[in-house]
Amino acid sequence: MAHSKLFLVAALLLGCGSNVSLGDNTEERWRDASVAVADRTVPSTVYEGALQVVGFTVDDSDLYVLLENYHADSSRLELVTCPVDQCGSQRRTLFSTAIAKDRGVLSKRALVHIRDQLFWLTEGGTPANAIARCSTLGCQDGPELVYESSGIALLAGDQDFLYWAELESQQIVRRAVDSVAPPQSLYGWEFWPPGDQPSLIEEYADYLYWINDKGISRLPKDGSHAPELIVSELGIGGLSVSAGGLYFSTRVLTGRLLHCPLSGCPGKLEELVTGQRWPTSVYADSEQVYWINAQRSNSSLRSDSLVTSFFGEGRTQILASDVDFDTLTDINDALDQWDGAFAVNRRRVFWRESQSYDQHFLRSLAR
Repeated sequence: MAHSKLFLVAALLLGCGSNVSLGDNTEERWRDASVAVADRTVPSTVYEGALQVVGFTVDDSDLYVLLENYHADSSRLELVTCPVDQCGSQRRTLFSTAIAKDRGVLSKRALVHIRDQLFWLTEGGTPANAIARCSTLGCQDGPELVYESSGIALLAGDQDFLYWAELESQQIVRRAVDSVAPPQSLYGWEFWPPGDQPSLIEEYADYLYWINDKGISRLPKDGSHAPELIVSELGIGGLSVSAGGLYFSTRVLTGRLLHCPLSGCPGKLEELVTGQRWPTSVYADSEQVYWINAQRSNSSLRSDSLVTSFFGEGRTQILASDVDFDTLTDINDALDQWDGAFAVNRRRVFWRESQSYDQHFLRSLAR
């Protein structure tokens, strides 16, 4: 499919200082984190402003942040990058553009960073959803739509392929990163049985892993055999896959953080942490596991907390509390889950908060 332009108007903004004016008394404030880099107990604010953080990712050296507002007279999308500790002084805007009302970012999904490209999902327009792309060097004319389909959801990627779910045709598909050919179907269902529809996709090594109402399934990246249910556990809230195995949460009032080998858990699950309240998004590396407790203080207000635990030490540490991470619109609606609730590299952990409709933050903490 030929590439098409995503937006109606595009303008390149080169941000260098600690503040960028957006007009209409709206202001973004970006700050360097170097002052607090050695303090592992005090979070630093990387960004605050009226534009909502709708996607972000981090590698060993750089942070990438996708921001959006959706006001009637000033809808805007921008993509910003900076060294992880110097977003106030060394920030670059890869694009900043007015957006059509029907082309917002889809469901607060994470940015997917592959080589020198960033990908994300958009919603609206004709067809309804699309995969958008921008170079890490910038896209002055605005992002491109590299594939369009009404049923796209749950984007993931490795160094060679993009993977996603086609909800309408009930397939898991892939396409080479630089290809313009139709996607390859890895597996399709004649009818998705109740509870089998994936709500989050992770990739690691030779497999794709996803959560559904029955547990965790995996599928070879080449589609060489059918998916297999490798963890049978109800109410899974988040999943992280690494060389150490599968790390996941059970999203209940007395939730747990669990672990099992990459091959699955035919026997008893290993409990890492117990007694958590509605744990959702999970990230684990060789040293520690992070998760969000997405609890409500009453029927409408959120009172989330970001928590970590160090392997082998049997202790937990609350990194941020009494905030709204906006990981779930409805605690019981898995399809509204945000698979980019936080981002972690060797030096820092980053997370997003919202305190009101027009007051949003990106914070970080030294590891």
